[in-house]
Amino acid sequence: MKNRSVIAVVIAALAAIGDVRLSPGQPRIASPRVSDAAYVQGLLKQFNVPGVSIAIIKDFKVAASYAYGVVDAATGAPVTTDTMFQAASTSKPVAAMASLKAVQEGKFTLDQDVNTILKSWKLPTGDFTRERPVTPRALMSHTSGTGDGFGFPGYAVGAPLPTVPQILDGVPPSNLRAVRLERPPLVGHKYSGGGVMIQQLALTDAVGKPFDQIMHDWVLNPIGMTNSTYEQPLPASRENRRHVHTIGPARGRAIRGMCIPSKPPPDCGPRRRTWRSSPLKCSLRCSDDRRACCRRRRRTK
Repeated sequence: MKNRSVIAVVIAALAAIGDVRLSPGQPRIASPRVSDAAYVQGLLKQFNVPGVSIAIIKDFKVAASYAYGVVDAATGAPVTTDTMFQAASTSKPVAAMASLKAVQEGKFTLDQDVNTILKSWKLPTGDFTRERPVTPRALMSHTSGTGDGFGFPGYAVGAPLPTVPQILDGVPPSNLRAVRLERPPLVGHKYSGGGVMIQQLALTDAVGKPFDQIMHDWVLNPIGMTNSTYEQPLPASRENRRHVHTIGPARGRAIRGMCIPSKPPPDCGPRRRTWRSSPLKCSLRCSDDRRACCRRRRRTK
């Protein structure tokens, strides 16, 4: 489902700037545009995507925005340019900005041993760190040596939610295995959602504030992204603008995307597939607030 959503959005975006071929054997369509409602609706139907919101950015400003389809297949509520979508791993580089500000503020350094920053949990190391420690630089560049490679399936609404340390240790109610080193730092690159979660925890331990508050105060609010947030769950004031996230085994019922609270009040992690995702995939909600960065919708049955 994820691939279908992404494909639809990418094709729609490409359609705004040139010719596209939808699949082998199909005729080329001459310069379709995302402003063509019939064309985009056809793409949504072809790729089984309920809804999408598209922003055209020119000279660092939103030049135009469009919304098609439904927010919730069950209710038929339409997508608007204010609908909040999960930003998935797009939230990672945005979250990295907060860590860089923490470095600027002297909270820690990019090449500091992360275990000297962490207070609420420690990364088991062993022989892998004999020559060099795991650092924020390595964690944010996916070169730390962690071998999880996930991928967060999310949690059903109402299900018990694990803390960040529980996710990192792979203990219930986490539905993932533990995040551990499988090689020395800086000897190779491997995508690691768990590594980003470790950096999230280091950031919150160093700053002493919830992650969503850090992101609001240090990154989103200063650049004017007032309709984007890392909060999980969403406050009531934003709840009516979110999309219903349903995927995988939970298809047909809402799940907690990928953002998991680390403790009451909920602290979400940087990389959640945005709005109901796991701590590091915590959802950066991108809606059209004139600085929108991503739009995506998952299939709902």
